[in-house]
Amino acid sequence: MLCGMKGAAEYEELVSKKWDVGGRRKAAEGMSSQSIAHIAIMVFVILGNIGYFAVRRRKR
Repeated sequence: MLCGMKGAAEYEELVSKKWDVGGRRKAAEGMSSQSIAHIAIMVFVILGNIGYFAVRRRKR
């Protein structure tokens, strides 16, 4: 069983190395956009936490 896009990209890599299959690797191409989306989510969580603690400190 493959676990999402990362598993599919790893499987594509293994198949292309073992059987020398060429062509477009869709899952590997999609990994960059997925990684950027995850980084953006982490940045928003961090900014939200900073904002929360700043407001909480200001109320004291």
